[in-house]
Amino acid sequence: MRIEPGSLLKDLRVPIQKLITNQGKGWTEAEARDLWDRYLKLSVQLGTRKQIVEVLCDEFVRGRFSIGKMIERIEGGDERWGHLKKEMK
Repeated sequence: MRIEPGSLLKDLRVPIQKLITNQGKGWTEAEARDLWDRYLKLSVQLGTRKQIVEVLCDEFVRGRFSIGKMIERIEGGDERWGHLKKEMK
Protein backbone atom coordinates (compact mmCIF):
# COMPACT_ATOMS: atom_id res chain seq x y z
CA MET A 1 0.00 0.00 0.00
CA ARG A 2 1.50 3.29 -1.09
CA ILE A 3 0.42 6.60 0.36
CA GLU A 4 0.65 9.54 -1.98
CA PRO A 5 2.41 12.62 -0.58
CA GLY A 6 -0.18 15.10 0.70
CA SER A 7 -3.11 12.69 0.47
CA LEU A 8 -3.68 12.65 4.24
CA LEU A 9 -3.76 16.43 4.68
CA LYS A 10 -7.53 16.58 4.24
CA ASP A 11 -7.93 14.24 7.23
CA LEU A 12 -5.98 16.42 9.66
CA ARG A 13 -8.03 17.83 12.49
CA VAL A 14 -8.01 21.51 13.28
CA PRO A 15 -6.75 22.25 16.80
CA ILE A 16 -9.04 24.07 19.20
CA GLN A 17 -7.37 27.31 20.17
CA LYS A 18 -8.26 28.89 23.46
CA LEU A 19 -8.51 32.67 23.31
CA ILE A 20 -6.05 34.22 25.74
CA THR A 21 -6.69 37.95 25.55
CA ASN A 22 -3.85 38.92 27.90
CA GLN A 23 -1.27 36.85 26.03
CA GLY A 24 2.04 38.68 25.77
CA LYS A 25 1.03 41.51 28.09
CA GLY A 26 3.16 42.37 31.07
CA TRP A 27 1.96 42.11 34.65
CA THR A 28 0.99 45.21 36.60
CA GLU A 29 1.58 45.47 40.31
CA ALA A 30 -2.18 45.26 40.95
CA GLU A 31 -2.58 42.15 38.78
CA ALA A 32 0.33 40.41 40.48
CA ARG A 33 -1.08 41.30 43.89
CA ASP A 34 -4.54 39.99 42.91
CA LEU A 35 -2.98 36.81 41.51
CA TRP A 36 -1.02 36.12 44.69
CA ASP A 37 -4.03 36.86 46.90
CA ARG A 38 -6.23 34.52 44.86
CA TYR A 39 -3.49 31.88 44.79
CA LEU A 40 -3.29 31.88 48.59
CA LYS A 41 -7.07 31.55 48.91
CA LEU A 42 -7.27 28.73 46.36
CA SER A 43 -4.35 26.86 47.94
CA VAL A 44 -6.54 26.32 51.00
CA GLN A 45 -9.56 25.19 48.95
CA LEU A 46 -7.97 23.14 46.17
CA GLY A 47 -5.45 20.35 46.49
CA THR A 48 -2.86 20.63 43.79
CA ARG A 49 -1.01 23.50 42.22
CA LYS A 50 -2.16 22.25 38.81
CA GLN A 51 -5.82 22.71 39.80
CA ILE A 52 -5.07 26.16 41.18
CA VAL A 53 -3.28 27.25 38.00
CA GLU A 54 -6.19 26.03 35.84
CA VAL A 55 -8.64 28.19 37.81
CA LEU A 56 -6.30 31.19 37.73
CA CYS A 57 -5.83 30.86 33.96
CA ASP A 58 -9.57 31.27 33.48
CA GLU A 59 -9.84 34.13 35.96
CA PHE A 60 -6.87 36.15 34.69
CA VAL A 61 -7.27 35.14 31.01
CA ARG A 62 -3.61 34.14 30.76
CA GLY A 63 -1.81 30.95 29.87
CA ARG A 64 -0.51 28.28 32.26
CA PHE A 65 3.09 29.28 31.71
CA SER A 66 2.44 32.94 32.52
CA ILE A 67 0.50 32.14 35.70
CA GLY A 68 3.00 29.52 36.85
CA LYS A 69 6.00 31.73 36.16
CA MET A 70 4.54 34.65 38.11
CA ILE A 71 3.75 32.41 41.09
CA GLU A 72 7.33 31.10 40.99
CA ARG A 73 8.71 34.64 40.91
CA ILE A 74 6.66 35.71 43.90
CA GLU A 75 7.42 32.54 45.89
CA GLY A 76 11.11 32.67 45.03
CA GLY A 77 11.56 36.21 46.27
CA ASP A 78 12.18 37.70 42.83
CA GLU A 79 13.72 41.16 42.95
CA ARG A 80 10.65 42.80 41.42
CA TRP A 81 7.80 40.62 42.74
CA GLY A 82 9.14 38.93 45.88
CA HIS A 83 7.86 41.65 48.19
CA LEU A 84 4.27 40.49 47.56
CA LYS A 85 4.91 37.25 49.43
CA LYS A 86 6.09 39.15 52.50
CA GLU A 87 3.29 41.72 52.36
CA MET A 88 0.42 39.26 51.97
CA LYS A 89 1.21 36.40 54.34
